[in-house]
Parts: sequence; structure tokens; C-alpha cells
Amino acid sequence: MLNHRTFGALCREWRGETTQTEAAGLLGILQSTLSKLEADQRRPTTRVIARMAEVYGLDDLDVAYAVRLACAEMAVAGDEEGDDADRS
Repeated sequence: MLNHRTFGALCREWRGETTQTEAAGLLGILQSTLSKLEADQRRPTTRVIARMAEVYGLDDLDVAYAVRLACAEMAVAGDEEGDDADRS
């Protein structure tokens, strides 16, 4: 598990053979939202991560790892946005 580079890759692994539509229904989110999460085009909310823990039977270590990946990606995105703002 500890070799994932993005939250999206981790999310795809957790979903396994379940379709995005089926998984989204179980998670209580739109299929388009799950698609964006898996493509790293959107960051998860804490509610979504908590629901994934319930649906996929994740332990505390899995949840902490997911949060760490999501937060790290948010920090990188924030740094990139700051770089763009400095160029204005």
C-alpha cells in the first residue's frame, strides 16, 4: 500500500473490480466525482474519506495514509497556485 504516489491511485485500488458507478452509489457521491477523485482532478472531503473507510473496511492506518496523500497533494497544488499569483 505504501507505494502509491497519489490519492487517486489509492482510490482506484480500493475500488478494485467494482465499477465507478457502483462504488459511487455505495459512497453516496456522483460517479463524476469519483472519476475526478481517481484522476487526481479533485481532492476528497473528510466525509468522503470516512465513507470510503466504512465501505471498503479500511483500518486507521489506511485512512491516515489517504489523508496524508490528499493533504500533500493539496499543499503542492497550493504552492503551484501561489507561483502563478506571483507572476501576475
